[in-house]
Amino acid sequence: MQILEKLVKDNLNPTTATQILNASSKEMDTSVHLLFIAPKINVTDYYSMFLPYLELTTDPRFSIHLLEITKENFTLPFDLPKFPLLDSWILWADYVIFPEITERCSYFFKALKTINPDLEIVMFIRQVFHYLDTDDPLKKKITPQMLTYLEENMNHADLIVSHNERILDAYERALKKKFGVLTPSLVMLPLLISYLGYEGLVYPESENTHAVRIGLLGNLRTASDMLRILPVLQHIHTTYQDTLVFVVYGWDGVLSDGTQPFEGLPIEYHKEVGIMHYFQKLVDLQLDILLLPLQSRIINTFQSERTYLEAASLGIPVVAAKDSIYSEVIEDNKTGVLAHTDTEWETAVSRYIEKPEERKRIGEAAAKMVWEFHSFTEEQKNYFAEVFI
Repeated sequence: MQILEKLVKDNLNPTTATQILNASSKEMDTSVHLLFIAPKINVTDYYSMFLPYLELTTDPRFSIHLLEITKENFTLPFDLPKFPLLDSWILWADYVIFPEITERCSYFFKALKTINPDLEIVMFIRQVFHYLDTDDPLKKKITPQMLTYLEENMNHADLIVSHNERILDAYERALKKKFGVLTPSLVMLPLLISYLGYEGLVYPESENTHAVRIGLLGNLRTASDMLRILPVLQHIHTTYQDTLVFVVYGWDGVLSDGTQPFEGLPIEYHKEVGIMHYFQKLVDLQLDILLLPLQSRIINTFQSERTYLEAASLGIPVVAAKDSIYSEVIEDNKTGVLAHTDTEWETAVSRYIEKPEERKRIGEAAAKMVWEFHSFTEEQKNYFAEVFI
């Protein structure tokens, strides 16, 4: 992840920005100019903003810049003075790409169009705030007024993009119902992995005698998904005892009421790390199996397949919920295993535990598939060109 660290450092250098603008003349430059606004250093923006920048910046069809990399909460009021050389960058850009904004920006968008009438305003939508569960901690932070502003901002955009077709469908219906007519175009951009995220990783030596390490990834918001298969985990532990260990990343095992539902299981808890160290952490966990349970909740229909792609890219065999986004990317029993009932979950996990050759076969097939079809290949770059050129 050294390349992302360098990118963040260079982005904070105003001299670099001035040099780019001085060297860029639209009369002489036939490339399409993409300006990503205020990307945050987190896993969401890594896939939607940083990776497109890093992968497409070497493509002569594109000129790309990230303006004001930040750790700030983007739901705070949009503060124009934060952006150095903003007017110049807007004149430079063909497309300006924002994350979700829940403060009123309609007048700001109009001002951008005044500066550059040919500018296309793009909003990248990564989740559906309208369908958050009542017990979701994020639900308490998103007010009805913020949802209204988000809808207004989306309807003032020229283009709405998302990694998930269901998100686009949901907002297409919502905007048509609210405003009577849909102003922006809606386009699905695939969520893609990149070799750039894996450069410099250190792989620990494998231990032939270690217990089978079964992983679960999540946080307090998604704890209910992990609890969906708690009876399965308990029964598997009873069956295999000391030959396995459960590894939970991103959650400490404590629910909001203070209870610890995984108590009694052989389990390791690992704190969530930032995107700069995320892929090394996945390697360091040394997972033999990854479980991806999802409850049948409306919010889960808007999930991405990201976690599966990350595991598969490292050759980690997966068991995933059958009635989920994962069924759209996993070929059952070839690039992963899909399960619905407790019996199906237990059978799949038991097979992985007892047959390391199955773990190897499916892990290798999954890695081959995701690097061929879900990474920044030339074919995928051509798709980006079709969207923006």
